[in-house]
Amino acid sequence: MISNLDRIAAALRSGRVHALMGAEGTLETLFARDLPSLLAREGVPEGHLIEIDARSVRGEAALRSAVLARITGPGRHAVLVRRAGMLESGELGVLCGLAGRAEIEVFAEVHRKRFALLAQTGAFASRVDFPGVEAEDPWRAESWKSTLGAILEAAAAEHRLRSPAQMLELLVHLARTMGEGHSANALAGRMSALGQDVSDKTVKAMLATLEDAMLISRVLSRDIRLRETRRTPQRLFLTSPELARRLAGNLPQRQLRLCEIAASLGAARGNLQWAFLTSVERPDGVRAVKRRIEAGFFCVRGGAPRYVRYEPSLDPAASEQSDCVREMMRIPDVFEKILVTEGRFAAWRTRRGVRVVSAGDFLAGNA
Repeated sequence: MISNLDRIAAALRSGRVHALMGAEGTLETLFARDLPSLLAREGVPEGHLIEIDARSVRGEAALRSAVLARITGPGRHAVLVRRAGMLESGELGVLCGLAGRAEIEVFAEVHRKRFALLAQTGAFASRVDFPGVEAEDPWRAESWKSTLGAILEAAAAEHRLRSPAQMLELLVHLARTMGEGHSANALAGRMSALGQDVSDKTVKAMLATLEDAMLISRVLSRDIRLRETRRTPQRLFLTSPELARRLAGNLPQRQLRLCEIAASLGAARGNLQWAFLTSVERPDGVRAVKRRIEAGFFCVRGGAPRYVRYEPSLDPAASEQSDCVREMMRIPDVFEKILVTEGRFAAWRTRRGVRVVSAGDFLAGNA
């Protein structure tokens, strides 16, 4: 029987990206021992193995520069891209271009649930699947508390913050209020009410630390009419829905879905903004009243710009007259508008052009 390492060896010098299928954190033995040994036998010295984390690069130029800056001279090199499922189509194109060079082999770690979506870009012409390797979410393990504690301890020490306990308290509060608008002043007041006397400056430092530790993602506000980005109020989402469940207990469905949608759209990589539209209405025909319409997520990177709004329930029979469809149609942009809702159904488009997709299909990448 041909082993997976034999398949990798047979695909070398093909000028294509090699997709290594598995879940994050489950192929450590392959990357630390087996793959370097195989490449050494194939003429790639240990010092010529370049490891890139997709979380640390944003944009095609940054990815290309990160790789080329670490090429240490003549000879064959190998590039291992961890968490390649976070890359966008343009960045995958950079990997294809690098793989086309005779002296470079490119390997990409991809979760098998993401492979079907990424394969549509044509980036992966070869793949090696590691059977029996399932997703291992550290927040599902019984030791999740000690894992989180270690992360917070290390992050606090690195950023010279005195109390990891305060960061944990802030993280719990953010888990319970995902999707709401936040400011540093409001969060400082909330922390004081919980018995943690901190300043808004300290809150800003803790938020930056949690973001650097990949525990939260920050979504800034976007004024649709003015086409401006505002830092406050900002939406803060945990990067892991499972961690949010652990911290918040009985998390409301709306908050959980918003967390899942934000993660699937790439909030951790700065792909998202939270769009709103301010309109002036005269409900009684006399007084002018300002009304704020929440348009939901606006994707600014990672494909064509589009609005994605979550509605827990939407009656197909009355969708044309529903308030959420009417509000989406008031957005003056011509970008695609998507409503994500619960239920099992085939996606459809309203007569007004708003696309309605089930949450299951959207999160699975089938929308």
